[in-house]
Amino acid sequence: MRTSSFSQLTHHRGTLPPQLLLEALDSIQYLLFPENARSFRSLDKFVKGWGFDPQAKEYNGRLRSLPEGEELEYKYFGDRVARLMRVVDKGPPPRGIIAWLERYPSERNALTIAVLGLFLTALLGFLSVYFHELSHRMNAVCS
Repeated sequence: MRTSSFSQLTHHRGTLPPQLLLEALDSIQYLLFPENARSFRSLDKFVKGWGFDPQAKEYNGRLRSLPEGEELEYKYFGDRVARLMRVVDKGPPPRGIIAWLERYPSERNALTIAVLGLFLTALLGFLSVYFHELSHRMNAVCS
């Protein structure tokens, strides 16, 4: 049985493709725990509390040197890493009405919010006029 690529050959023999292994190790070392004090503290907690491999704390440089200015291409994890980065950049998901509106965006929802805002503005306007008139009447009665 002939295979056309090294990745297929290694997968057929029961081993994982080298690119997949490189991406997994690189994502753990550089994406999950970049070189800063906060990441090192987090990694230390994972090693002590959750049984992470203690060798993960050893920083030996990149596993494979890349040409100057070139980044490692994430062939297997690319979409997942990009999705995780969007979640990290966007922040935690909102709750309540905002979460529902983000899940179901539509023109109808936008129109509903605009009409609700219009009614609230009118209601607050009428209430302010009412209380203004009420305060004038109270001042007239008291004087």
